[in-house]
Amino acid sequence: MAKPNNRSSKTRIITVAILEDNATLVKGMMAELDTGDIKTCVIGEEVNQFLEGLKLCQPDVAIVDLRIWNDLDAGFVAIGKAREISPKTQFIVYTAYDLMDKFHRGINLGVKAFVSKNIYEKPLDEVVRIVHNGGTYYGDLLPAYLEKVKEQSLQVKPNEDKAASEKTGLSKKELEVLE
Repeated sequence: MAKPNNRSSKTRIITVAILEDNATLVKGMMAELDTGDIKTCVIGEEVNQFLEGLKLCQPDVAIVDLRIWNDLDAGFVAIGKAREISPKTQFIVYTAYDLMDKFHRGINLGVKAFVSKNIYEKPLDEVVRIVHNGGTYYGDLLPAYLEKVKEQSLQVKPNEDKAASEKTGLSKKELEVLE
């Protein structure tokens, strides 16, 4: 007769860092992330504070607002620097500035998820798990972005590859795949 397995099935804790300057929003995010398998290890309201925390924590996932105080691109600057400090961290952009140019820039930086503060699409803890497990989540932004790129690429002629690449930010091969 086989002995029962006494090992407890331990769930791996997902460590999360947050860069957000709105204290009330942070409280809401913390409430959403308050699950047994997610632990917040860094909360920064300024980029330097966030980056210092990353050095110590090396989180699995970082949730980053794009606008910190009055700097509209502080989140992207933070992500660029954070990639050097904590290369294994995956990034989620959590922002009210869900514009196509911001989405495009985030994709180019390797952001794995975009969550809009303007509309409630999916609980934040679910998005963290999706990204942690290797997935992506772009909500309603991805279809709109692909449609915009498709419209621009349909106007491209083969001898205008360089101009098209500069206009869309996509390589020749990416445009071919999209078509």
